[in-house]
Amino acid sequence: MPSAPSKPSPETPAAVVLRALAELNLMPGPAEAQARVCLAVRELFGADRAWLFGRSLAYDPSVPALAAPDRFTYAESLAAGASTPGAAEKEPLLAALGVQAAEGPGPALLARTGSATGAAAEALDALGARSILVRPLRVRGSLWGHLGAAVDEDGLAPSEAALAALETLASSVEGLLGHMEVEARLGLSRMLAEQLIEQIPVAVFVIDDRHRIAMLNGHTARIAGMDARDVLREGCVGLFCDGKTDFAACPGFASFRTGANWDGEVELKGRHYRVAVRPIRIGDRIPYSLVMLDDRTEHLHNRRLLEASVLRLERLLRQSDGIRAFLTRLATNQDPSEVLNQGILEAAELLDASCAYLLRIWPDGREEAVFRWFRKPATGQAFAREFSAGTLSSLVRGRGELIHIRGRGDDERDRRIDEILGVIGCNRILVEPLLHNGVVWGRMGFATEASGDVSRDDLDLLHEATALAEISIRRSMLLEEIRRKEERLVETAEKAKAAARAKTMFLATMSHEIRTPLNAIIGFAEMLGRSAGLPPEARECSDGINRSANALLDLLNDILDLSKLESGAGSEMLQGECDLPALFAEMATVFRYSARAKGLDLRPSIPDDFPRLRLAGPRVRQILLNLIGNAVKFTERGFVEWTASFAPAGEGAVSLAIDVRDSGIGIPADRLETVFDPFVQAGTIRPDMRTEKGTGLGLPIVRRLVEACGGTVNVESEVGKGSVFRIRIGRVATLKPPERPPERPAAPRAPAAAVSGEFLPMLVDDIALNLTVLALHLRALGVHETLQATSGEEALKMMRERRPSVVLTDLWMPGMDGAALARAVRADPALRGVPVVAVTADSDAAASFDASVFDDILVKPLATEKVADCLARLFASA
Repeated sequence: MPSAPSKPSPETPAAVVLRALAELNLMPGPAEAQARVCLAVRELFGADRAWLFGRSLAYDPSVPALAAPDRFTYAESLAAGASTPGAAEKEPLLAALGVQAAEGPGPALLARTGSATGAAAEALDALGARSILVRPLRVRGSLWGHLGAAVDEDGLAPSEAALAALETLASSVEGLLGHMEVEARLGLSRMLAEQLIEQIPVAVFVIDDRHRIAMLNGHTARIAGMDARDVLREGCVGLFCDGKTDFAACPGFASFRTGANWDGEVELKGRHYRVAVRPIRIGDRIPYSLVMLDDRTEHLHNRRLLEASVLRLERLLRQSDGIRAFLTRLATNQDPSEVLNQGILEAAELLDASCAYLLRIWPDGREEAVFRWFRKPATGQAFAREFSAGTLSSLVRGRGELIHIRGRGDDERDRRIDEILGVIGCNRILVEPLLHNGVVWGRMGFATEASGDVSRDDLDLLHEATALAEISIRRSMLLEEIRRKEERLVETAEKAKAAARAKTMFLATMSHEIRTPLNAIIGFAEMLGRSAGLPPEARECSDGINRSANALLDLLNDILDLSKLESGAGSEMLQGECDLPALFAEMATVFRYSARAKGLDLRPSIPDDFPRLRLAGPRVRQILLNLIGNAVKFTERGFVEWTASFAPAGEGAVSLAIDVRDSGIGIPADRLETVFDPFVQAGTIRPDMRTEKGTGLGLPIVRRLVEACGGTVNVESEVGKGSVFRIRIGRVATLKPPERPPERPAAPRAPAAAVSGEFLPMLVDDIALNLTVLALHLRALGVHETLQATSGEEALKMMRERRPSVVLTDLWMPGMDGAALARAVRADPALRGVPVVAVTADSDAAASFDASVFDDILVKPLATEKVADCLARLFASA
């Protein structure tokens, strides 16, 4: 049970407060003063307990309030038998009481019923009090804390006199707290000032107008040779005067009179100081002067070191600039020897050398001076004499790095070097070997007039110059090796070009020679097959001859195509124009019958808005024919599908995707890439396949055509499930669609004049058999009369006697060839308007002759349809 409240004091409240205030003046410290205030409050109100609660008096300059916010001051006075919670538990409760009391104009009386609410009511319960009187305390207008008194049973009923006495006591406490705050601030300011001047790296002290030292740092005490406390006790350290009588010589004391700054330099105890004096003003008075002494004894030494460092830095910068310039020249100049010589000259300048040289040592031991430089002509003449005699070389030979200072040698060889240095007027020589691939390539040397030891900087420069020289030598060797390799590569390339030209010439010649007999074979077989009354066995033989000859022609065409593509002729892929939807439709027509015979489903698919492409249409047609033809050939049932899609690629271009898919026999995984190798036939990939063989050149031609326009072609396949060939071209230019769709040309046919007696062709060929074959084709078209000649001259003579309707001439003929004949026809007024057609076995006739002189070109072997198409084009308006 809590003890009964103490009986009120017989003293009046005013007497209690006066006695408390008198005792407060005698208190030795803050703790005793706080306890006396609490006792006075308890006596005023006869309370069971009284307390003083507020922020800590330890001043923290980081916050504007009196104390750090997380620290508190607490003091209490308890009646006999009274108890209270611990300080840590009371802090939040007392803080809540103080805040609630501060909301009113004066002291707050808080009871369990009525005025105590929220946190205050919780505080009453926790403290076990019936009622509490709280008086807030403010310092400089800010809430600091409060004085409080509590009773456990009977409620407080303070009199007016007690409340007035409490107000007097509280006001005195607030004044005391304000004084303590000022003291704390002043103490902190002095502490900060002392710490500040202690951190200054020079001697600093403060003197007053009576020449006493008020503050100093450790540097000042060390200059005085005294402890800091002794300096403060003794006064002036006598730096400028005797410290007792002659104050006039002290610039610090003089500043009290003048109020001006003073700067100068003094010598004290063998040390050199720079002095700065600054008066400290407080209002209109100058109670103090601040004196700063900067020890400059080491300044001259440091300045000399700095000047030396600056000189060294300037030299290093020049050296760095020289290295950078050397490397720049090395990268841009094609003459390594010029770069090397310039680098040696720059190194000589930095070393302040009088002589520099570079000696080349050949594998046979022979030595050659490839570079020599002398600051003075006399030095060069003396050096040349010694060098030509081989003396210096023999003395240096066999050594690595040589740093020789005249007069420092011990043996005969060193004395001989001394003699040479004397002759050329130098005192030091620095020689370094230059290595290339671990072997001594030569030696580089510098001779200087300077004497004494070689500095570390000079040695570093010598090593850097050596390293740069070795880089230049390696570059020179590499360039020489590259030059030799380039010569070999050029020679190899020329041989390859010659071989390619020979191959092209061979193929062109073989093509011409093979096409000539093929022309007769196919022509005669075609004519024979058209003969009426031919026995079945003979007709079968004629068809076999025709198929075999055409197969041979296909092989010949594929070989020529592959040869052209390998020699770079694929650039034509990016020329011309391509209507891909029309080509897709054409493929469905071309393979309709062969697919129908196998029961295959053909599935072309292409968007209706597919743009026209800047690609060679005939070449794209060749790609589709090869891929779709293979798919139809190797698919026995199911389908063959070819699709196309596009996506914008910027700047009017598109990316192109073409897929050809089938449900055919498939390709083994280990043979997928070999299908694009030349002459790889179906039986090579699948020995079990029983299908007609091809040339094995279709897919290689497809790959080269696709790659020629920057694309790729790949295949995915599974045996028994089919294959898909994918073409991807990243960027293809597009063309604007024509304003109106082009009309499809009518099927070519022979001109009406061909079946009348008016049509008279002139046939020219130096091989009679070719004339016969061509005449037979014309006869099949209803032309029974022809003019025939075996040379250009003969043909020209015949045409002047009888004007022909058309001239069909071979290109390769002795004497006047076909092109010369065409020019002669065009130049003859009597033959003006007669069309001239080249008939040749040369598949690349446009590259061999001026095609502009011909109205058309027929490539052997001929077929009747070919001749009919040509005549229809020439006489379409007839």
